[in-house]
Amino acid sequence: MGEFGDIGLPHEAKVGLVDDCCKVLDKFIDQQKTFPHVTSENQNDIFSLLVAAEDYEGPLSDAKIRAELLVVLLGGSDTTTSTLSWIIAWILADMRTTSRSATTLFLFSQRINVIGK
Repeated sequence: MGEFGDIGLPHEAKVGLVDDCCKVLDKFIDQQKTFPHVTSENQNDIFSLLVAAEDYEGPLSDAKIRAELLVVLLGGSDTTTSTLSWIIAWILADMRTTSRSATTLFLFSQRINVIGK
């Protein structure tokens, strides 16, 4: 293991990687806001959803979008929590998906009960 554990890079190198990621994300955010027609409106990827998202203050700022994307991309142990939170939000946002998911979970639980007996 390296000096800081996880990937063996000194702190300064990690900061440099995060800065590089921020620059790339800023370019993507700017392109998406400048040319929104390039991406179809029914895209459900996290990037498109964040660019289109609003909070109580209105549309998310570039800094908030970048921060959310960094959590997902570089969050380490929190990435699983963040990903599961997004998955649950997407499932609950669409009633057809919610219904299918509930049916699938019910059938799966029944199958486990049958196999377990």
